[in-house]
Amino acid sequence: MASRFSGPQFTQLLVRFEDGTEAIVRTLSASGMCVDTDSPISLGDSLTLELRPPGSVLAYVATGTVVTVEAQERGTRATLRFTDLQLRDAT
Repeated sequence: MASRFSGPQFTQLLVRFEDGTEAIVRTLSASGMCVDTDSPISLGDSLTLELRPPGSVLAYVATGTVVTVEAQERGTRATLRFTDLQLRDAT
C-alpha cells in the first residue's frame, strides 16, 4: 500500500516587524527564531513581530531580543529569543 505522505513540504514563512518590514523565517521554536532580513538589526535590539501561518485566521505576536547577528551576502541573519508570545485573531 502506497503512503499518501510524499515527504516534507516546505513553505516560505514571513514575519512582519512592527515597523512594517519583513523577514524570512529560517528556524522557529517555542523559545525563538532565526530570520533573514534586509532591515538593519543590531545585537540587543528588542523587536516585535507578527507571524501568521499560511491560511490561518490566527497570528502570533512576539517580542524578542536579538541575540546573534550575522552579515549575509544579501542582508542580515539574526536570531531572536522570545520574551513574550501571544496569540490573536488576525482577521
